[in-house]
This record gives sequence, C-alpha cells and structure tokens, in this order.
Amino acid sequence: LKQFKKAILVIFLAAVIFNFYYYFHSYHIHLPIHYAHQWQTGIKEIVDATKGYQDKYDQIWISKKVGWYVQFLFFLKYPPKDYQPQAKLGPLDEYGFGWVDGFDKYHFGNLPAISKKEEKVLYVGAPEEFPPSVKPLKIIYYPNKIAAFYLVDKSSFKENEK
Repeated sequence: LKQFKKAILVIFLAAVIFNFYYYFHSYHIHLPIHYAHQWQTGIKEIVDATKGYQDKYDQIWISKKVGWYVQFLFFLKYPPKDYQPQAKLGPLDEYGFGWVDGFDKYHFGNLPAISKKEEKVLYVGAPEEFPPSVKPLKIIYYPNKIAAFYLVDKSSFKENEK
C-alpha cells in the first residue's frame, strides 16, 4: 500500500510538472509568435515609430486594423486633461458603443482614399490595405518575421500610380 501511494504521488507530481512546463512553454514561446495579431503585437512599435514621424505630418491616419486610440494614448503617455476636451467621438453602434475618431493629429478608422495630393499625411495600416507596389517608410514585423503594419506617405507610391 505504501508503494502504491508513492507511485501515485510520483505520477501526480510528474503530471503537475509537465503541465506547468507545457503551459509556460506554450504561453511564453508559441502563442506570442503564432497569435501575434490577437495579442496586439506591434502596437508599441507603431506608436514609437509615429512619434518619430509626427512632427513631419499634419495628420496621422491609423487604420482600424492596427489598433485603438486608447493604446496610443497609453504609449504616448498623453495627458488625460489634454485628451478629454479635444477627443473626436464617432457615432454609437447598435450596441451603444462608440468609436473615438481621433485626438490631436491622430485619426482612427478606415483609411481614407489615399491621394498623392495629400502631402503631410502619414498612413498606418495593414499591408493588405495598400497597393502591392507601395514602398513603406517603415515596416513593423510580427515575431515570426511577417510584415504586420506599414507606415506610408505620399513618397511611398510610384509616380505612375493614380
């Protein structure tokens, strides 16, 4: 009976150790790579990149496929007292939730039709939101080295495109 209890205890401890290993390995190694989009990977990098460009542009358009205004407020360390009076709120949806259309020079939503005439506008979006021939100013990659987001302006488009 004592041997049986020891065997059960050893099996139980081995199962616990294996499960902890499996959990930590999956959570910290595999999930951040294979589910990077769902984890909002790249948002901090986008905010850091746009900070570097923001003085060159009058407007910065952020696609809905990129992120939400609150992530930008957080990573920009934007003061609430400055944000609240000038936030641009959109209409409520059928569930009663609203979308913040923008603050300061940042605009959030679907990207507008990109025109070569708009000199001082920086667009941030997913690669599929731009023509294949676009040459981004900066590319933000997921951990698995797939392009996640593009930063694009007028100079990113070929001259012969309309």
